[in-house]
Amino acid sequence: QVLAEGKFDTISYRVPAQVTVPPFGRGYEALDSRTSMLNEIMLTLKNPSIFIIGVYGMGGVGKTALVEQLAWQAKNDRLFSVVANATITDSPD
Repeated sequence: QVLAEGKFDTISYRVPAQVTVPPFGRGYEALDSRTSMLNEIMLTLKNPSIFIIGVYGMGGVGKTALVEQLAWQAKNDRLFSVVANATITDSPD
């Protein structure tokens, strides 16, 4: 009877994922070249017409560390309500 009378379009909402640990707390080393790149990307992300960025390159050069730092900084600066990160590899697991 309760189910028949009620409207259950939405029962709950997903809690957005949180970036909780700053990357530099896990051994992140802020190199001068990386800091300037990070600052340039952060300025780009403040452009209201930019919604997504892609980072690509050779393995082992610090792409993931850079993106983790960007995600933490963007969330910390409240640039976006949700920050998502997806890692795509050549060989799916």
